Amino acid sequence: ICELDPPKTLALEKYFRGARALVEAGCDAITLADNSLAILRVSNLAVAAMLKERLGINPLLHLSCRDRNVLGLQSELLGMAALGMRHVLPLTGDPARVGDHPNASSVYDVNSIELISIIRKLNDGFTHAGKSLKARTQFVIGCTFNPNARNLDSQVDRLERKVAAGAQFSMTQPVF
Repeated sequence: ICELDPPKTLALEKYFRGARALVEAGCDAITLADNSLAILRVSNLAVAAMLKERLGINPLLHLSCRDRNVLGLQSELLGMAALGMRHVLPLTGDPARVGDHPNASSVYDVNSIELISIIRKLNDGFTHAGKSLKARTQFVIGCTFNPNARNLDSQVDRLERKVAAGAQFSMTQPVF
């Protein structure tokens, strides 16, 4: 899996050349951040749809709680499902004040653990409010784990809560 964040501008051809090079080098999936570090980028869902169509690559989309309320998060997830995106990495997200739009509001209706639980409910065929979707999403739900944290025990506790909420795999920063 290779991370290739969406570009900060609409000059997309360089991005797709890079993605193509990663695929040719053996990358099985590309993971796309959701405005990482609170810096504005092209929608990762839009770029993922283009990657899937142009290169046939499996996208793994990050979904940050920072930029959307519970309604918006579920709408984004249903859009992902409608486009055939199955792999999602729910994140709490860095606060907007640290990014390139410091006066933007951070939302945080839920955190990553609660978002994992919401996605699990969508996989069961129900919205966060308990309404039937008349179908089930088929998300493979990820989570993050920081093995380099000062307090490793708190990170292990958080990982256990993410798994209990429905996480099926974990990703870390590179470990050397």
